[in-house]
Amino acid sequence: TIFAISVSRPMFRDSRIDLSTKPVIEQMRQMTLCRHNRSPPSIDPQRGDDSMKYFPLLGLPNELITHSLSFLPMRDRLRARVNKRLDQIELESKYSVENLHIEEASPNSEHRRNYSPSDSYISFVEGRSNSADCLRRVAQNASVNYLKINVGSEPFHREVYYSCVKFNATTLDLRFKNDQLENEIIEDSFFLDLARKFENLMIDRCLNISANALHQVAKGMIDGSMKVRKLTTQIDHIQCLEFLDLINIYYNSGFFYSTRDIEVYSFSLPANGLPIHFIIFDGSLEIHLTRFGLGRIVSFTLTFHNTLKSLDDSKKRKVAIGYDIHAH
Repeated sequence: TIFAISVSRPMFRDSRIDLSTKPVIEQMRQMTLCRHNRSPPSIDPQRGDDSMKYFPLLGLPNELITHSLSFLPMRDRLRARVNKRLDQIELESKYSVENLHIEEASPNSEHRRNYSPSDSYISFVEGRSNSADCLRRVAQNASVNYLKINVGSEPFHREVYYSCVKFNATTLDLRFKNDQLENEIIEDSFFLDLARKFENLMIDRCLNISANALHQVAKGMIDGSMKVRKLTTQIDHIQCLEFLDLINIYYNSGFFYSTRDIEVYSFSLPANGLPIHFIIFDGSLEIHLTRFGLGRIVSFTLTFHNTLKSLDDSKKRKVAIGYDIHAH
């Protein structure tokens, strides 16, 4: 489902809804007629009578309209704004969205993607005037499982990124068109706000945040002050070493050490024997480092396991795919 902010074709015509494409509404019409002991008039195909093709939706009570809207995709729900009464009903109703993609689209793009038909989109067309009104409305009403944002660097797009903290979503996936924009937006205070808001946090890169902010997230995972349970991003090699120092884990000559009991799993390339993956289990925390020591950028995943079963299962999976175990 694609919804372009700058172009919207009204779904409603004379406050009536097209029953030929909305079988759910047709069923509700039949129910309403039966409740009043009325039979729906027949349509004579010879005469081409289409007088009942459009049903006066506003003749229904608010409760039935609300129920009807719950079957529509988000794009059509937002088009309810063309009518004052429907707009108010939609504004007060709650609904769920499985996957929501907020993106920037070129004026001539055809939006051909390999995504599920159930996915919803809010597309801001490049070079055109856009409004954040629909974002505020969706953030207020929708419960989202997966929210992805990937827009440009115009001033309006910065507002889009900062608005993500208003969404009720389980997973937040932030992508950026360039490093400058990402470094400007992903700084310590905003990063910590995201960690308090979302259970699963995915960010392209976090090169501008401090090791102390990463440490606060790790502590918040353990003591429950942060909602986040999994953080996936890329950080600088120096950031990574500083973060590990703050949690008393030290690296030297290819090995990790700690004053506590930790388990380190490593995976090496057969060609040269160099480890490309390190996974550190420190209590309930799992720290996954990819390409550590092989370049400036480290792929970094921090996971908190709520149960011993989750922790044990994760360790078993590492052994099953060939990780070497080192206890320190």
